[in-house]
Amino acid sequence: MSTSDQSLLDRRHRRIAELATPLPGSMPYANVRPLNVPGRFAGSMLLDFLDSWHPHVGREEWLKRILEGRIVPASSKTQNTGGTQQPSAGHPVSPDRRVNAGEQFDHLLPNTVEPAVNADIQILHEDKDLIVIGKPAPLPMHPGGRFNRNTLQYFINTVYAPESPLMVHRLDANTSGVLVMCRHQSSVQFIQPQFENRTIDKCYVARVHGQPVEDAFECARPLQKNPETGAVRPIASDGKGAAALTQFHVISRLKDGTSLIRAVPRTGRTNQIRAHLWALSLPIVGDPAYLPQARLGTNRTLWPTEAAMCLHAHSITFTNLNGRRQTFTSALPEWAMPGE
Repeated sequence: MSTSDQSLLDRRHRRIAELATPLPGSMPYANVRPLNVPGRFAGSMLLDFLDSWHPHVGREEWLKRILEGRIVPASSKTQNTGGTQQPSAGHPVSPDRRVNAGEQFDHLLPNTVEPAVNADIQILHEDKDLIVIGKPAPLPMHPGGRFNRNTLQYFINTVYAPESPLMVHRLDANTSGVLVMCRHQSSVQFIQPQFENRTIDKCYVARVHGQPVEDAFECARPLQKNPETGAVRPIASDGKGAAALTQFHVISRLKDGTSLIRAVPRTGRTNQIRAHLWALSLPIVGDPAYLPQARLGTNRTLWPTEAAMCLHAHSITFTNLNGRRQTFTSALPEWAMPGE
């Protein structure tokens, strides 16, 4: 790496550190979250749509928010003040109003404070086409649920403004490691098909409860997502889930009864490595969703003060826009050191 390239990365890291002190979502702010009406809700009453689309909020709470003017048509959602959009409560819409397919509303959330995250984001490489990131954990990729500003997307978009780098793959909030983002649409069109065609090689390191008998093994259990909860579970091989294959190799069997495992996913299903190790009775240490003794927990974002989920995206290999195969790695965390 040239001196000028290193100087640029140093400036990026200083900007990230400035942005993280304090965390951008840690101070109360006025948040606007979009609500888009899917086609299947066309003709439904507004309250019924909201309660069905986000049932965890609760019907009474949605009614309260509607009557407070916190659900407004997208066209009246904001006042522009010095380039910063601030939500303004509009005239309350009726909870009995019929919604149309594709209609957009905005959910006004005053005094939003987000949970803390790990913002130790590392820029491993950048060129005119790509940015390669070392993502810390816990850190959500993009806005959703309790997170909006305390997300990787917010940090990267702010640091690279006026650019808006594009995500072509993702890591769970609780998973650390190497991640590729594209700087323009042509890059997306070149890189994205490599994920779809499975010509990108990815290698993960995990620390698991238990010690496999074999040094090399695999899991080909299909995976199925619960449409209501979003939970992903392995199902019987004769089931109708999505085909999935992960290959594993033991790196080290540790004295505390855990093992370090190298995982190579041959398909790209949500939670694939976590679910496959759980199905093999080798759950990942610190995983809040896939627990020991074949139990299931909640797939929540951990707090930075909690023990880490021991899954790390260690390397990724792909063909760059110059036609050359490139491999990028993210340094292993402490829990992944064989001597630990």
